[in-house]
Amino acid sequence: MKKLASLMILVCTTLSTACYAGVLMEEWTENNKRYCKYSDGEVKEISFGSICPSTN
Repeated sequence: MKKLASLMILVCTTLSTACYAGVLMEEWTENNKRYCKYSDGEVKEISFGSICPSTN
């Protein structure tokens, strides 16, 4: 029973932390590419003519 409770806590914690998304903090262009930086530290490279999504 104790293992099952621990497993359930682990699963719930993992699922709840996976739902958080970073918000757009900065965007810039460099060498015909556009970069989007988010509050969680992720940097995405997108095509030059595209617009950065507000969350990642």
